[in-house]
Amino acid sequence: MVVLRVSTVLGTLSCAALVFAQGLNAGLQVSHISVALTDAAILQNQASMNFDVTNTMPTSVTITSMSAVIGILGNPILSFDQAFPSFVVPASGTANSGTIPNATLTEGALSLLQIILLPDLDIINADMTLSMQQIGIPVNFTLNLT
Repeated sequence: MVVLRVSTVLGTLSCAALVFAQGLNAGLQVSHISVALTDAAILQNQASMNFDVTNTMPTSVTITSMSAVIGILGNPILSFDQAFPSFVVPASGTANSGTIPNATLTEGALSLLQIILLPDLDIINADMTLSMQQIGIPVNFTLNLT
């Protein structure tokens, strides 16, 4: 099992372990973000949200935690820090994070206007902790006998 800490800036995943960086960049993508607002939550500068992660790699990925700042055109609107008890993204599949109930509206209720007018959100910055297991990795051996 490999445990990695992954960071993302403006939606592009990059990995602290350089060996895996290219594979993770191509393999994981936040493919959809949903934000739900209630009048009570707005008064407390909070929203609930969830997101989908698409995995194009041939192995499943378990996301154990993520903290992120989400915004529009580089301006932060939402932030969250969430541990996930069971968030497994299957190989070549998509999974939903489940509800994150206390995402913070970083700019208060004024940020809601931006969400409504410009419905495409950007991941400005994120840290993700994940684990993955890959079995059957091809190996080449060279044996020099003298």
